[in-house]
Amino acid sequence: KKSNFQHFGQNRNETANGGRRWKKRRKGMYSGVYESVATRKVAPPEPKDLMKTVQNDLGQIIPYYELYRLLKREQGSHQEQLLRSYQMIIPYLRNLEDLNAKVSVVRDEESKRIERIFFCPGYITNILNCVRPVIACDAAAMKGPGKGIILTYSVQTATNENYIIAFAITHQNEDKENWNFANKNLKDAIPALQFPRNDNMENGNTEPLSQSNSGEIHDPVWQHDVCFIGDRDKGMAASFREVFPNHHVLNCAEHIKANVQQRFGQQAAKDVIAISKSFSTRQEDHLLGLIQKRCARAHNYLLVIPPNLWRSSEWVQRNNLPPRFGMVTSNSAE
Repeated sequence: KKSNFQHFGQNRNETANGGRRWKKRRKGMYSGVYESVATRKVAPPEPKDLMKTVQNDLGQIIPYYELYRLLKREQGSHQEQLLRSYQMIIPYLRNLEDLNAKVSVVRDEESKRIERIFFCPGYITNILNCVRPVIACDAAAMKGPGKGIILTYSVQTATNENYIIAFAITHQNEDKENWNFANKNLKDAIPALQFPRNDNMENGNTEPLSQSNSGEIHDPVWQHDVCFIGDRDKGMAASFREVFPNHHVLNCAEHIKANVQQRFGQQAAKDVIAISKSFSTRQEDHLLGLIQKRCARAHNYLLVIPPNLWRSSEWVQRNNLPPRFGMVTSNSAE
């Protein structure tokens, strides 16, 4: 028995061989399910996530293996799009340079492979007057087809909003050489970082404002030593001492706490954040005494770290330290 149903331009039987019913073609029916799950979930989507979304949004129950095939198909197309986008990096960077952005690219002369990329929007120099002069720095491993390390710089506004002002990407490890590449480009991109601290401001004199070679006037807040906050990575610390000798580099209290917890246990690390935030030397000594009772080695470990790199009480005793507005961690960069 023939039906009027057209299948690829041809009539087909109402039933398949053996009298079974034709399977419904769902290839394009649930194409938006993957995007819906991928935008809401941080981790890669799984078939069970697609099954729950289809059941909640569409009220249907789909076999697990069918959603598994849908997931593999969507992930394959997503990977192909990523690989094609990597081929457009050089044209993208050229367009960014035309938009007055600081872009620096380092290639291997033999393989023509991109080794390092630095990017800083051109408008960053105009908005520095609206943010706190504290730059959080951190590095993280990249996921996806393009492996590498990304180095980020972020700032915080008066309303505690975080913004990334620059980043660098490298295929190598987090070491002094890569941090030097990123820091030198950051220094060239932001003129306010090229000036040393204005000693007259410590005496209450704010006149005149520093002026660059191009005639631009910069906010006096950024004429103090700018605070950089990062983890205790040796390559990062050595690079900041070399590239930014006139600015103050702080240690992230969260990283100090993580190191204490990893080496000496959770009980020894639970008061580290409180010590870094306290402006009272009396409370600071009390908390350090509690840590000494729990673990003497953890107490000695904290005493080795210079106080002006992480304790807020130093800002009360010393007036030559730049303001950091209560920021004790580099979480904004993470």
